[in-house]
Amino acid sequence: MSAVDALPGQKEARAGKGQALWAYALRRMSRRPIAALGLVIVLLSTLTALLAPWLAPHDPTQMTFVNYLPPAWVDNAMYTGSPEFILGTDSAGRDVLSRVIYGFRTAMFAAWMGVPIAGLLGMLVGASAAYQGGAFERWAMRLVDVFYAFPQILFAVLVALILRRTEFGQWLNGIGMVALSYALIAWVGLARLVRSSVLVLKQELFVEAARALGASHARVLWRHILPNLLGTLAVWATFAVPRVILIEVLLSYIRIGIGSFAEGASLEVMSWGGLFFEGRRVIHAHPTLLLFPAIAITLVTAGFTFLGDGLRDALDPRVPDLP
Repeated sequence: MSAVDALPGQKEARAGKGQALWAYALRRMSRRPIAALGLVIVLLSTLTALLAPWLAPHDPTQMTFVNYLPPAWVDNAMYTGSPEFILGTDSAGRDVLSRVIYGFRTAMFAAWMGVPIAGLLGMLVGASAAYQGGAFERWAMRLVDVFYAFPQILFAVLVALILRRTEFGQWLNGIGMVALSYALIAWVGLARLVRSSVLVLKQELFVEAARALGASHARVLWRHILPNLLGTLAVWATFAVPRVILIEVLLSYIRIGIGSFAEGASLEVMSWGGLFFEGRRVIHAHPTLLLFPAIAITLVTAGFTFLGDGLRDALDPRVPDLP
């Protein structure tokens, strides 16, 4: 066993300490009602995305002859809803509730792809630049500054316009393209955040002790520095998911996003942005076509924001604990 390997029992103690930290953070979060509400919304959104084929009451692509049907509770001289279509139908007689439910799947899948890619890039660039220092750090951070100068929305639109006719742009009916559009610009914010954290951590005694014992640079980063950044990464991810969803909605609304360009695209790929595009023409006569996807977007973004606020406070020892 080398000098830098853990002595018997040290690995178990380190694992127990990490588990105790996250258990303590969860206890602190449970005492914050807003954070608990955010966690519930996030879990329900995830389950809705995974179980969309079973939760949707109708096939979201099935067309009927009852177009622009109002919600089921509407009953007046002009419009009368039907219990068969709880949230009504759109211009082609398709069930709005089913399309909103499938919108959860599209939005969450885009987030699950885009956030890990951006997180990996940001962690690698920020951590390696801060730890290596010197000319590498200067050039890496100048690259970060170049990307940081681009407006995030306009950069995503530019990437979508470039890739939308390519084979990759049509992969998964555009979900991969949307994820990449976000990841190629979103990593810079995390890289700056990680760099500032690593600049502090590499001066700590436990890092200097590991280097003195002969640990390689890769081992120091992987075993000693990066584990201390998991809290920062978790908080960043909760705030990043709403941004991916909003970019996906925007790209779909301007018809360069999910399933709006791919030849032979599956109509089962529903997007809240596409629902906005369909409902904008009848906003005065049938505002519910815009209202229901807007409520879904608001709930998901608010849930992740509440969860991120609670997680940030729970992992920060300077924030007083609630009774």
